[in-house]
Amino acid sequence: MPKPRVHLAALIAALMLLALPPARSLGQAAGQAASPPRFAVVSVLPVDPNQPAPANPGGPFKPGGRFSQPAATFYSLLIEAYGLPAYRFDFRALPAWAKTAAYAVDAKPAPNFPNLPRSENVRQIGLMLQTMLADRFHLRLHHVIKPSRVYVMTLAGASLKNATRGDPSQAGGVGSATGPGLVFLRGQNAAIGALASRIGMVLGQPVVDRTGLSGVYNFTVRWQSPAPDATRPDVGTCGPDCQGLLIGALAGGLGLKLRAGTAPVDFLVLDQIERPSPN
Repeated sequence: MPKPRVHLAALIAALMLLALPPARSLGQAAGQAASPPRFAVVSVLPVDPNQPAPANPGGPFKPGGRFSQPAATFYSLLIEAYGLPAYRFDFRALPAWAKTAAYAVDAKPAPNFPNLPRSENVRQIGLMLQTMLADRFHLRLHHVIKPSRVYVMTLAGASLKNATRGDPSQAGGVGSATGPGLVFLRGQNAAIGALASRIGMVLGQPVVDRTGLSGVYNFTVRWQSPAPDATRPDVGTCGPDCQGLLIGALAGGLGLKLRAGTAPVDFLVLDQIERPSPN
């Protein structure tokens, strides 16, 4: 029997797609058969978007499966629900109010919701939040995989520089901070894939991890801000000057190289959204 042919270009494209972080779930995309997880009690109340948002210690993802956000837009709720950066969405159907109208959201799971580790607790809350957006905002979306411009991240040398091995049994991730004229990305017990995702958020473009590195690491990347007063790097706000500084900092600080490329990227396309139904 002749061996099946494997097309190298298709195989490479598939592997690059797998290197991108997936959405937490298909959510309310077409074709989902199983009953999605949902909160037992949900309150969505309009609030004045011109008033300062109340403090929310610990963030909106609470222990025990509760989600509480005192002032959130639909846009921010969508990002939190799917755990993806904004560039992974197609927002052409997004109405203007979805980024301006604010809501106080308080959602609680069933009383028998288990006591989960933080990462799994956040994942389960995200899935229930997806269901809430479908129920209350009538959100409908679907997945589309299409070629997109990406950055491919590889090792510039034989190994990672200026990083120590982390503890995989401990919680970790990559966060941002600022100092006088400087911007920082700090990783604590962070996988290199998490760093790639965070860099993609800063650059506003997917970053495919092709380093081959496994495990978790502790590291700090710092670069000079092109603005007089350094600001936290938000999604897609890093202009051409900033991009060059960040790419140089990654090469000099961690021994990571970014090059432009093309790869298939999984996008979530919004089909429908409405103002939330009343409580």
